[in-house]
Amino acid sequence: MMKRKGFKLIYEYLNAMPGYVTLNGVKDKIMVEAYKYAKLCADRGLHINSSLAAACVFASLRMNGKPVLIRQVAKATGLPMSVIHARYSELLEILGMKPAPMKPLDFLEALAAELELDEDIVSLARRILACAKFPHAPSAAAAAILVAAERLNKQIDENMVVRASNTSRPSIIKKKTLLKSHGVEWCR
Repeated sequence: MMKRKGFKLIYEYLNAMPGYVTLNGVKDKIMVEAYKYAKLCADRGLHINSSLAAACVFASLRMNGKPVLIRQVAKATGLPMSVIHARYSELLEILGMKPAPMKPLDFLEALAAELELDEDIVSLARRILACAKFPHAPSAAAAAILVAAERLNKQIDENMVVRASNTSRPSIIKKKTLLKSHGVEWCR
């Protein structure tokens, strides 16, 4: 049986997520699923602590196709990304879940919110990603943001984009170079 503290943590963490309101149809489904994951873990003898509650929240959001970065969950919960990621991986293994890979456009929206980007950068980055076919979503979204900002002559801190995407600089630079070498004219 799961203790009330586990439910309370999930409720608090979901409400701390940007744009999350518990009394809103689909989002209630996300909370119910997060509770379900926590209960399944508790039934298997795991203690529902803050890191597992955060992993349940992240898993529920991802399984429902919500574009959320682990960094956003870490910020909302106050827990380190590495701890949440480890518990999330454990949760997926224990419950035999496999979330669908997120598309670069989904990550673009999450990155744009995280970085508080101008709409013109986001709009051009969307067009670039619509034309590009990159399988690794975070680095492709980050590269599209950097190329869009460059094309619009807008200053953007590359280090900030790398940190927000939680992916490697070489991966982003490689995709950025590919986008630039093929030209973004075809994405207008």
